[in-house]
Amino acid sequence: MGLRRPPLQARSEETLDRILRATEALLDRKAFEDIGISEILERSGVSASSFYARFKSRDDLLPWVYARYSDSERRLAASRFDPGRLAHLDFAGTIRLLTREAVLTYRARRGLLRTVALLARSRPSAVSRGALRERAEQYAEAAGLLLRFRAEILHPDPELAVTTGILMILSLCREKVLFGDAPHPRSVDIDDDALSLEAARALHAYLTTCPRF
Repeated sequence: MGLRRPPLQARSEETLDRILRATEALLDRKAFEDIGISEILERSGVSASSFYARFKSRDDLLPWVYARYSDSERRLAASRFDPGRLAHLDFAGTIRLLTREAVLTYRARRGLLRTVALLARSRPSAVSRGALRERAEQYAEAAGLLLRFRAEILHPDPELAVTTGILMILSLCREKVLFGDAPHPRSVDIDDDALSLEAARALHAYLTTCPRF
């Protein structure tokens, strides 16, 4: 991951955690490429020597930022995909909840998610197998919530339709929320509430209609 030495002692782990927490806090206000090491050091209270004892450069932080995000996402997913929490919802309500939470999550953690999205595309080898496995498990959990309503899904391959639909919703969130300043997503004038609603409508229509192609 670019770490010069592993954080074997509790004190070293605390120092690493302070660096990562400071980086995530700064990501709430600016893009990773605009954050200087001096800002990270000032916010974390870590000395330059301690930083460079662990990292060769600022970019070597990225895999650790991704790993920290992955850990937090795993904890959030445990509550987000709790079947008991969604038991009272019908098919449309479940779709509406999932799309709303997707948009809210991407907006709330925009800086961090933008950074890890860029890392996963520019340096896919930096993403651990464990993180990839966790993403796949989260897709499967979300798909399972929708497949409870298999009888309402008219697509000839419900599993493929559900996983493709989830990918479409998350891709839409990435484009419009994470990279909304780019020309193409910026050309569509829609706020987060409307984005969530229209995404839910699109997913529901995709799953409950079956055009012949």
